[in-house]
Amino acid sequence: MPAHFYTVFRRRFEPAIRCAIVHGRPVPSFIQDADWEFVGTVRPSEPPPAGFRHARAEEATRFIGYFVFHSEGAVRH
Repeated sequence: MPAHFYTVFRRRFEPAIRCAIVHGRPVPSFIQDADWEFVGTVRPSEPPPAGFRHARAEEATRFIGYFVFHSEGAVRH
């Protein structure tokens, strides 16, 4: 089972582009731009949204602090 839950943001004008950050960690400065908005969370106990891969998210957040993915589906609030 995945270890983290993630805070998820999406691009306002390209809503299929999402960025996940481990909950409680600093939000990258590019996310603080008005082009991004909070859309929900990804919890280990729930099915992830389309395009989200827990193993890839774990690796990306360990090395660069965030995970960008493409999702046509909705993120749970």
